[in-house]
Amino acid sequence: MKTESVSVRHLRPCTTEPCISCLKVLSEKTGEVLAVKKLPFSVEATSSPLVTRGEIIFGTAGEGIVALDRKTLDIKWKYRTGKAMIYTSPYTNGEMAQVESTPVLSGDMVIVGASDGTFYAVNRKNGSLMWRHKTGSPILTTVAVSGKTFFGTDFSGNIYCFKAE
Repeated sequence: MKTESVSVRHLRPCTTEPCISCLKVLSEKTGEVLAVKKLPFSVEATSSPLVTRGEIIFGTAGEGIVALDRKTLDIKWKYRTGKAMIYTSPYTNGEMAQVESTPVLSGDMVIVGASDGTFYAVNRKNGSLMWRHKTGSPILTTVAVSGKTFFGTDFSGNIYCFKAE
């Protein structure tokens, strides 16, 4: 893989091969495909990746939250959320742990809302659960962060505010 600055995106379908399980690394300058990683799960979700110095973290259609090592693209950790309360696309069914929201980072906490109606904070380095809050309604939006305060909404229109200590 080249050492230039890159932007990371998952595309559906892949332009180099038909694939709903691919993550592609593209050159920021040219759009050239620098790497394609076929994953053992679907990335057909509206979650945009969170790119840190060491990880690429994103929601999936059925596996919850996944972190890849940014250099090798190998799976670093997975955190499986609960069963989705609502399915946003026809590609999901059964016991899917669906995350449509984009993870955000605050310190070493990755915060995300899931379709099971729960806000999660997991450790960026190892994916261990730091805290969670069940709302009873699916969460499809991305959490907003202001300092040590987090704001999120659920599908019922409730607004939640959490303060890290």
